[in-house]
Amino acid sequence: MLICLKVFFHTGKGGDIIQMVVEQKKEIGKIVYECKKVKNFDKKFIQQAKEARRIREADFAILVTNAFPSKKQFYFVEKSVFVISPISLEPITYTLRESLVRMAILKITNEAKQLAVQKIYDYLSGYDYNNRINDVSNQLMDLGQELKKEIDSHKRVWVKRYNGYRTIFNDVGIINYKLKELVQSKLEGKAIKQIEVSKSEYVHIKELQN
Repeated sequence: MLICLKVFFHTGKGGDIIQMVVEQKKEIGKIVYECKKVKNFDKKFIQQAKEARRIREADFAILVTNAFPSKKQFYFVEKSVFVISPISLEPITYTLRESLVRMAILKITNEAKQLAVQKIYDYLSGYDYNNRINDVSNQLMDLGQELKKEIDSHKRVWVKRYNGYRTIFNDVGIINYKLKELVQSKLEGKAIKQIEVSKSEYVHIKELQN
């Protein structure tokens, strides 16, 4: 029985994140991630990821970036480095990890593993996979935008309702306060314990306040 775990290590040199795939307490593969949050893409990022793979002796290198070169978006492969946007990261990570698991199940030699890794690179850098992953990314972007619109729409309704309830609460509170003041004024000069006039506060929900 294969038990596969994802183990992540954060490091500041030779890759920002190292993902170790572990089976029965034995490392069966390694993926190195170079992460960039920048305004403009620089080709040196790819070289950094490739170098991180060499230093860490990883099977795969992934460059996660929010900026892409001209005419590129979401995903491409260059110098055996997978360049991908954060929104598209999960599918490629899953594919690479499952490939390492399959190799471990087959118990192939190191030489055979290197050939298999190269075939995976060839397939994932091909036209078919590139189109598929970009389609997935576009769908995720569209769904994310639709979800944001839905959240904004719900929030507008909730804010309106919250403000309406608050107005009603305040109006009722004022009426109650005035009535107590009126009763109190009628009882002045009589030997009756003074009535406390308290003012309640409406529940505060900061996310719905203007």
